[in-house]
Amino acid sequence: MKTTLSCLLLSGIVMLGCGAEDHQSSETKPISLLASIPQATGNVVELYEGLPGMILVSEDGLEGNPLATRSSKLAGLNILQAYDVLSNHAAPPAALVEAAAREQDLIASGQLQRRAAQPAKGELLDSTSDNAFYCTDSTFLTSYCGSNAQCVLNLTSPSAFNLDNVYTYSGAVCTRGNSVRVTIYAMPWWSWNQVGGPWTVLTGHVRTWSYWSYWIAAGCDFDGRTAIDTVSAGAVYQFTAR
Repeated sequence: MKTTLSCLLLSGIVMLGCGAEDHQSSETKPISLLASIPQATGNVVELYEGLPGMILVSEDGLEGNPLATRSSKLAGLNILQAYDVLSNHAAPPAALVEAAAREQDLIASGQLQRRAAQPAKGELLDSTSDNAFYCTDSTFLTSYCGSNAQCVLNLTSPSAFNLDNVYTYSGAVCTRGNSVRVTIYAMPWWSWNQVGGPWTVLTGHVRTWSYWSYWIAAGCDFDGRTAIDTVSAGAVYQFTAR
């Protein structure tokens, strides 16, 4: 049983930082999509609300394409401002506006805290690379396997990372040879709750994800789990999470 301080989100709808270790939900239904934003590169940026007020940003595209979510144009922006840039000034969907309001409620209550220094590349993982991405073990190490990240290379069978006491949550997977499927879970209560995916990552593609602009406040952390639960025959993939 975890001993971290519990935090109530939105008057008790969800509770962070409290739970048993080994109860995983068997559900793999897609979570609610707030917005899908096609990019000129062919990439697609998607916004989700896996937990109330916790906005997850994910991007899928061919390796070698610049990642819009790592653009310096997004540095320091809140999620509605980021949507404005990513969508070329389209009006935000009502569901995104409502989720952003719930996020602000968490900020006002002290359960979310803005990062002390917003990374210039949109808070994915520690990175020294440019925005282009290539799915080889050497470039994956350079691009995504930074400090505090668990990282595995050249896998051909299902795998998962369990991360204890997560204050931010992000990751990336890419594959060659065939597709894989990734699902993200969080344990804010007494069982794993699906908060991202399931996403099928096609061969030659990269999928990234990250909570956007805020840390979960100290004492309000949760456990995270990312699972590559389906690996098609012939797939070789790289995988990291933190």
